[in-house]
Amino acid sequence: MPNSNETSISNRQIHFCSLCAVANLNPGDSNDLLFYFKAGINIPTNVNMLISLKSLELPASWYNINVNNSNVPASTLDTLFTIPNGNYNPQTLAAQLNVSLTNITVTFSEVTDKYTFTNPLGVAWSWTFPENPLYTNNRPTGIARLLGFRTGTYTSDGVGVLEAPYQADLNYTTCVYVRTNFQTNQYDSRTENIRPLLAKIPLRIHRQPWAQQNMGAAGGDNQGSGFGQSGHIVYYEGFRSSDQILVPDDYQVNNIRITLEDDHLNLLPIDDTVWSATILIEYIYKEVYEVGKGVVKETAPQAVVDQK
Repeated sequence: MPNSNETSISNRQIHFCSLCAVANLNPGDSNDLLFYFKAGINIPTNVNMLISLKSLELPASWYNINVNNSNVPASTLDTLFTIPNGNYNPQTLAAQLNVSLTNITVTFSEVTDKYTFTNPLGVAWSWTFPENPLYTNNRPTGIARLLGFRTGTYTSDGVGVLEAPYQADLNYTTCVYVRTNFQTNQYDSRTENIRPLLAKIPLRIHRQPWAQQNMGAAGGDNQGSGFGQSGHIVYYEGFRSSDQILVPDDYQVNNIRITLEDDHLNLLPIDDTVWSATILIEYIYKEVYEVGKGVVKETAPQAVVDQK
């Protein structure tokens, strides 16, 4: 939608391909890339530049159990261990847990969608799930939610049976967060602070013709974050005015950083998957109001490189 104070400067689109990044800030993956421009984008005096994400094409190549959530904390019966990365459904995850846990038997109920953990010796035991260190609001580590637990210590009954209090949630993430290196006024509840987000993209995943027919519990052909996403692509088109990032006047843009995150502030684990995006740049006049007439001169935020 055009702005009421558009300038005569033509809008432009910048097309990105992950293969063309000049710096990979997370080597071995393509989820945090820096793109440079040989000729910088100049912003004239008294003109602001709006940056927004117009499109994103991203293969859904991440596993629902991956480097961000595969560590299982120790219990009073077993030590800490790591689940091999992969796409699991409730039954295959139960089977893997039965291989990895030496003193606990795991079953899954399709009626309640809950896991039950049993000590074959019939003795009470307990399991503690620590808080995720990335958060300040007592969120559990990644594996806890998948198994149906939250932060805290859980104790079995007197004969060693512990049923998870919540339904298993094998959907790794519900959205893809696209972050950049320019300040913005977007509020991010994950950090309880302002963060430079270009967009929060809900996962409406389109299956490719060669992909597996079963989306798992996500259901349907084009939505849900599923636990079997091989061969699917996340498409995002269009933008909302609330997603636009303001860059100040009299400034030159020489680079853009694009970072892909999950629901839990982790870098989205997509290995070296090739993805593409288009960013739209619009120019608007910087509004100036006279002091003493009810409004003051508007000050644009400064453009900075986000160090996180």
